Amino acid sequence: QKTAGQEEGPELPCPRSDEPGAPGQAVTDDPRGRGEIKSSQLPGVKFVEAGFAQYPLKGGGYIVIHNPGGGVQSHERLVDFFRKPTNNNGKLGVHFSILMNGDVRQHTSLDKAVNHAPPLNYVSYGIEVMNPSSRGMPSKKFKPGPPKQYEELWKLVKKISRNSPNFSLSFPNLKRSDATFFMGSTRRLKGVIPHSSFNGNRSDGRFSVLYMAMRYIGKPPAEAYKISV
Repeated sequence: QKTAGQEEGPELPCPRSDEPGAPGQAVTDDPRGRGEIKSSQLPGVKFVEAGFAQYPLKGGGYIVIHNPGGGVQSHERLVDFFRKPTNNNGKLGVHFSILMNGDVRQHTSLDKAVNHAPPLNYVSYGIEVMNPSSRGMPSKKFKPGPPKQYEELWKLVKKISRNSPNFSLSFPNLKRSDATFFMGSTRRLKGVIPHSSFNGNRSDGRFSVLYMAMRYIGKPPAEAYKISV
């Protein structure tokens, strides 16, 4: 979650997506992402303003799934971690987090962008899927979350898609014709994606996105979980 540049002043960590050759420029400032969000606070989800650095959301396209490092297991600890001055000047953030027991918290209004996935910050929502593992994927010390957590994540993503139509309920890593799922780095196609699919320095989000992709094509929860973990 390191930044890749700044825009219009020293205090803005979100990098531009419209610089020549920058990935994601095709969706920068997408007018279809404006004026169509039904509610800046997702109905049915507890909203607690976290005080993250926020910027105008410029468009729609992506829901990026993360796993926090170091075994962060609570909403409050996640917020504290992101706001540490030693962690990217305390200017990281996400829109939602979900605990192991499936409890969901919204931290940022849905009409705002936060610094969570350069260079897609301005056109994406970020969700942290909590995990107690001391190490992330692909370490053998990483253990996937329980079925309830993944199912509640799936419900959350569907709610976001209904509330914000330009954030597509699609899975670009999924090849639907034979239900195969590409785990490596891919071109940034719009939809629900793991952080690892476009950032070569990351490996997070794969298990939970694969679970949702299986649910998307009609697999029942138990089968989707067995496939994904």
